[in-house]
Amino acid sequence: MNGSVLQELDSFAQSKNVPAWLVHALAIEYLDCREYALPPTVWKFNFGRVESSQLGALVRGPAVVFTSPVFHNYKLLPAAITARLVSNVPMPPALDVRDLVPEGPVSSYHVAGIDNPPEVWDPKLNFSTHMQVRDYGKLWQWEVARFVAVPGRQSGRWESDHLDVRALEDVDAKLAVLRNARPRRWSPLARRDFKRRVSEFYADVEGKRAPIRVSAVALHKQLVENFSSPGHIATHEPPLLSHFDQFRVRHSRVHTTFHAEPLFFRACVQHSQRAFQLARETQAEHRRFAVLDELRTEKVSAVIFAVACIEALINSEAARLITGWAAVERSMSIEDKFSRVIATRGEIYDPQVGVDRAFQQLVRLRNGWVHYKRSLRTAVRFDGGWVTAEDAELSDQFITELPRSVREIAGRLAGAGARPKWLDPAPGWNV
Repeated sequence: MNGSVLQELDSFAQSKNVPAWLVHALAIEYLDCREYALPPTVWKFNFGRVESSQLGALVRGPAVVFTSPVFHNYKLLPAAITARLVSNVPMPPALDVRDLVPEGPVSSYHVAGIDNPPEVWDPKLNFSTHMQVRDYGKLWQWEVARFVAVPGRQSGRWESDHLDVRALEDVDAKLAVLRNARPRRWSPLARRDFKRRVSEFYADVEGKRAPIRVSAVALHKQLVENFSSPGHIATHEPPLLSHFDQFRVRHSRVHTTFHAEPLFFRACVQHSQRAFQLARETQAEHRRFAVLDELRTEKVSAVIFAVACIEALINSEAARLITGWAAVERSMSIEDKFSRVIATRGEIYDPQVGVDRAFQQLVRLRNGWVHYKRSLRTAVRFDGGWVTAEDAELSDQFITELPRSVREIAGRLAGAGARPKWLDPAPGWNV
């Protein structure tokens, strides 16, 4: 597609204060903006065929397109899209999906749905779960369809309780026939014949979609008439969220909550790995002396972040499982909290055995460092030599195995439920 033509479309969109993606989508859905049978393609977009007056009429509305659902109140950056496509570690961004996927008016702060670019695919040959309508000087979105599997067939079909989309069912099959009919040699006669077939195909597609658009606009009018106050639209630019932020819209403002457990765990792992590296490089006593304070810093940090991760996970699990948790948790020790979560599954916390014992020892060690009180402690015979009590507690082996211990404790908290995905390495998530 010609870059200058696209710039003209974008300039038009800007002049009308309309999203550029919507102007492109309206042109694709309604207007003659394709060249047919240009070797070796079936079609190719040529937006130079579009008149500003045509676009102006569509922008005034009502006009409908069927694209992947738009998202609002959220900065969906390309890196965030990639991360969510390749990894199951990031949290769902919205606590209430209606704050993310609009059902009704769309916020000015929105991003277009994720579709193949027109260079790759013609959106008019597909349908969508949602329709977007330009009307009343704003953008609206409604969920109108679903894609269902068809037994015994490789491809599925679109179904809707609101629109009659049955006519679209044979579009893919007809397109496959057309693609197989492309000339092997593009002589003038062969191209003319193929162009005629492509024109007839697109005329058939338009004949199927035009009644659907009319019905869709009528449906939109009914939905608008019955629509109540839009409580899911923020009136300000959304903040940038991390993979572990979640948001909700209340009183037209974005409110966020942060899941700190994954970051605490990653910090524990990083400090544990750094301590392991320092210990491995300084086996000789004279060499270890040079990094002893740095080594202790890494070990203490690993312990503190380990327990911070566990406590945050306990609080999250307890808030989900125990009614009125916020009113009682402040007066409880971390051991009591752990015990209460375990008890919700009919199990008993026993700090004398297994994972529960490792948890109790880890908490005791963390408390000693966080609430540090300097005292005179006896040196300890350890691993064939004499070391300080601190170095015995923070042994190289203990710190190296610390991430594994945290994973086991987290598994104990999760029980038969879903183990947190962030406990293990994943694309874009190194632990």
